[in-house]
Amino acid sequence: MEEKLEEMITIHISKNYRGASVIIMHPLTWMKLCDRVSLIDDMSINRHEQSLKYRGIKVLRSLDVAEGEFEVY
Repeated sequence: MEEKLEEMITIHISKNYRGASVIIMHPLTWMKLCDRVSLIDDMSINRHEQSLKYRGIKVLRSLDVAEGEFEVY
């Protein structure tokens, strides 16, 4: 899952010549990502906080995005 997200961020940067400012993902995808990051990096992420960030990029949760998919802008 993280690999796919990192690839989407890299593709966005190569196409737009600038970093991503927003990632949109399904709420369950965010929860799974948080669980995975917590296990690997031993970091605690508040999954219910409104100002969510992944590597400094703002994360929005939306039911309009399929679970496991990401939109990077």
